[in-house]
Formats: sequence, structure tokens, C-alpha cells
Amino acid sequence: VKNIINQFENLTDTPREEVDETVDPQRLSSSSLGEEDMDSPMVSVRLARSESLKAQGERRRRCATSGGDSVPRSRSDVDMEDCEEERDQPGLRPLQHSASSSASSCSARSFENPTPPYTPRSRRRSVDSPLALLPDAAALEDDVCEGQNWQDTVPAQLLSTLSPREVDRQAVIYELFTTEVSHLRTLRVLDKVFFQKLRSVLSSEELACIFPNLPQVYELHASLCEAMKKQRESAIVQDIGGVMVARFEGTAGSEFQEQASLLCCQQTRALDLIKNKKRKDPRFAQIIQECEASPQCRRLQLKDLLVSEMQRLTKYPLLLDNIIKYTEAGSSDLPPLQHAQACCRGILQAVNEDVREAEHRQRLSQYQRRLDAAPQFKHLDLTTKRMIHEGPLMWRISKDKQIEVQALLLSDYLVLLQRAPDDRLQLRYPSRWLGGGGGGGSLRPSSCQHY
Repeated sequence: VKNIINQFENLTDTPREEVDETVDPQRLSSSSLGEEDMDSPMVSVRLARSESLKAQGERRRRCATSGGDSVPRSRSDVDMEDCEEERDQPGLRPLQHSASSSASSCSARSFENPTPPYTPRSRRRSVDSPLALLPDAAALEDDVCEGQNWQDTVPAQLLSTLSPREVDRQAVIYELFTTEVSHLRTLRVLDKVFFQKLRSVLSSEELACIFPNLPQVYELHASLCEAMKKQRESAIVQDIGGVMVARFEGTAGSEFQEQASLLCCQQTRALDLIKNKKRKDPRFAQIIQECEASPQCRRLQLKDLLVSEMQRLTKYPLLLDNIIKYTEAGSSDLPPLQHAQACCRGILQAVNEDVREAEHRQRLSQYQRRLDAAPQFKHLDLTTKRMIHEGPLMWRISKDKQIEVQALLLSDYLVLLQRAPDDRLQLRYPSRWLGGGGGGGSLRPSSCQHY
């Protein structure tokens, strides 16, 4: 290569001639070329590539001696390029494997000679991502410094003009905003860290079970964050009640309740699915472990992140209650705050009821799968019933003998179940209900009492 470069540099301008077609361009060397052949277009391409290879070698040597451990040529290079793509974009970065900072200066080499089958990624996210088509809330996240008090965000001179009561009020309003941004970040982590990775091991139905309506919930909270940010354009927030009423009252409130309920009601099924998949699929368990090890998860597991929406719903009334406590009685913001608090409590109560009903349906479905029903009860479908209560019940058969059964109090039945040796559930009844003696092991229609 050096000989070819030296010959090329010493050449004088001569008319260009085509290389003999009989010469194999892949086998060209300095010994097989004359001076007239060195100026041919094909040789120029080969020389240009040689210079590129030489430059790459020099860059690698510089990286190796620049004062850091050498980084192996592996998939981490692609991850480093992802990091370079997102560096100009503020906010949450995509999931990436850790690499030493000395490798960042060498990451550009992958674009010059990419390792197959690497394909440069577009800056736009795939439409398969739940949040791909929604506006990015990175600017909202960058506007908040976690762990910072409101008092640290305003000049000391302005702070000295406020009463202690107003300082406390502004501090709670600031907490309302920062915790909303934090929740928005959690939703983005569910997408960028978990959804993107789990697409390779889960079906579309399983993904929909874990992330049923993530885009809709994200959009609702992003719009609330944007409205809060507008209120914080002034150092002192005078009106926050109107923002909360606009989000949680009327049609907007019904939409928020519907979407929050849909997401929260899937928690039980989602957690059961994750538990079963981790036990049966080692690859799934490994991906979950890698995702949860990401710094973006902040030592939280997927099961902890999935319940964040319900936790956020319980937080709204408490924060509004504190704001009301520090709001003057004659303030124009007090009535909207009180109304917003009532709306939030109503939404929380409705979602709690929907979640409870969903959990009961899930439990009845589990009972139905394990039910060992006799012919007289082959048409009994527990999933069509509404469960009021369930729990263990001690059944005293005689003075000295008692057994434990599982009692299901349904809307129109009381069902007593006993676990069989094969883990199936059998219907049982106290014989005294039929006016008999002490025993009651056989299966009869009255083993399922109808009211």
C-alpha cells in the first residue's frame, strides 16, 4: 500500500488510459502497474480505499494510546452511535450498554466502514413504538431538577417578599409539577427501555396485555405537563386550580378516567404474564433483567413501574389538599382547587372500583379453570358471576374434626371449594344444610347454595 501511494505521489500529469480489461482489479499491485496505469479511474478508487484504510489504522492507534482501555469491536459500537445520534436531542436517551468514555471519540469509525449487517438508524423512531408519533416531552423533563426545592428556583430577593404561607403554597405547586414530570418520564421508560426490547420475545397480544394504552395515557399526562409549564412562566403561580379542573372535569375528566382505568385494570394480568414468562422463558427473563439494570429504571423493577399510574392517581388529591391548606380563604384560586380535588377523588374512586372488579374477574377465571365440576354442574360458569368476597373458611365436620375450604361469596351464590390431590377444586357442602348427619363429602346440587 505504501509503495502504491509513493508511486502515485511521484506521478506527473499524463493522459488517462483505461486499464486493460484482462487485468483483474482485485489483484492489482505496485509490481503489476506501469506509470500510465496508475492514473486509471479504477486504480484511483483502489488507492482512495487504501488511504481510507490507512487513516482508519491511524485513528485506531490514536484511540488505543489516548489514555483509556481499548474497547472491543462489538455491538457496543452500534450502541455508541445511538448515543451520538441522541446527543443533540435533550431528554431521555435510548437504552444502551455501558462503555468507557475513551471509546466515544472512535465511534464515528462505524459509519466509514460499518460492520455488516449494520444499517445506520434514522433519527425518527419506529412507528411500532407506542410513543413514536407523540410529541417528545424532553423539554419538560429538562426544565425540572429533581430533589430541588422551589425556594432554590427563585431569587432570594423575591423570596423575602413572600409570606411563609405563600412560600409553602408555591412549594407544593412546584412539587405537583415536578412529580408530574417524573411520572411522564416513567411512562417514557416503559416505552424506550422495556417495550422496545420486549418486542423481540413477546407477541402483539402479550405486548398489548402489558402496555394496553400507553400512548393515550402518555398524551394525557404530557398535555397536563404542558399546561403546568405555561403557568410556571411567571415566578409566582397564581392560578393552578383552573389547570387541574380543565384536566379532570367533564369530558376531559371522563377521558382521563377511562384511559387510566384501562391501564390500571390490566395490572393484575400483566404481572401474572410477566411472572409466568420469566419462569418459562429464559430469554425473556434475561431481557427483563438487562432492562431493569438500566440506570433509567433507578433500581425499580418492571412490576414497580407498571403500577405508577395508580400511584399517581392517589397522589393528586393529597397534593391538592396541601395546596388548599396554604391558599388564602379569599383567593380566587380556592374554589377551582376544591372542585379539582373533588374530581380527582371521584376519578380515583371509580378507577379503584374498576380495578377491584377486574381483579375479581381474574380470580374467578382462575377458579373456573381449576374447578372439578360434576355433571350436574358442568354448565356452572363462575366468570359470569360477580364476586363480593373470597377467603378461607374452617368447616367443622364434627366436634373433633374440621377442614379448611375456600369460600366464594358471589352475587347470587355461596360456593365452598376444597383442593383435591391433583390440585383441582371440588365443590363441598355441610350435610346439615340438607338435614342430614355429620358428613358432607359427596357432590350434590346443594353444594353450591343459591340465594
